[in-house]
Amino acid sequence: MRKNPVVLRVGKGSPLGSAAPLAALVLALVVTGCGRNGGDVPGGFVPPGTTGQDNLLTVEVVKDSTSGPAVPAVQVMVYDRTVADGYRLYRQVDGGGFDPAAEYPGDFSGTYNEGYETYSLTDRDWLPSTTRGYLGRGTVGGEESGSSPLTNSATVPPGEVDDLLPGSFLTICPIDTSATDSLPLLVWEPVPGAVRYLIRIVRTDARVFFFGMTPADGVANYQLASGAGTVFQEQPLTRSGFFWAVQALDASSRVIARSNRQIFVFDPEEAEPPCTP
Repeated sequence: MRKNPVVLRVGKGSPLGSAAPLAALVLALVVTGCGRNGGDVPGGFVPPGTTGQDNLLTVEVVKDSTSGPAVPAVQVMVYDRTVADGYRLYRQVDGGGFDPAAEYPGDFSGTYNEGYETYSLTDRDWLPSTTRGYLGRGTVGGEESGSSPLTNSATVPPGEVDDLLPGSFLTICPIDTSATDSLPLLVWEPVPGAVRYLIRIVRTDARVFFFGMTPADGVANYQLASGAGTVFQEQPLTRSGFFWAVQALDASSRVIARSNRQIFVFDPEEAEPPCTP
């Protein structure tokens, strides 16, 4: 099931990689009331479903201020390209079984221009003293079944909030250049503890040209059109200006660092490979 397309909207001065989702980048489905529902579940319980590479879940510690003063919370992101038209969040506390975090959090209202979808859920009941795991289970028409798409699981470890907030790092190339190829090689500063990276390339008119995650091999570069990793959208650049940004993910699919946002220009009359890893 697909809805009418919407595309990324980047306001002037708005960082593409900011911790708070941009209103038109993310379709925010906020979980309210994250206690256990339906009593205890068996130890090690995982909801049934099918797994694959067509959806991914990440977690990130944020300071949420949407309902008042800023409080530590966990932002859960589901990136989807399956038949699901919604997702339900499951939580796992200190190694126990997965338990639904809440009832279905809301209705889905759109897709990106190539058909992938983004869902955002916020766990405001998170306690920094506990290990908390997350799993997404797809729904179709609001219903789960044994064939529902399952995401990967992601984990937030216990620790001090300030230590768990994402750090920052610098992208390296291309930087403010008018001579770059339509299939540029993107290079960034490696982040200690990162095993893969999430990349966005967005044209200045808000069209998404690349969105995906690198393979889980820790390499800090990506060749556009290589098809490596988990790709939701990938196409050669057209003559225009572009923004790009990178997130670093650890082995538990937790966002541990965010790059600055870079802008570059593709000019076919002066095209040349911008850099080497």
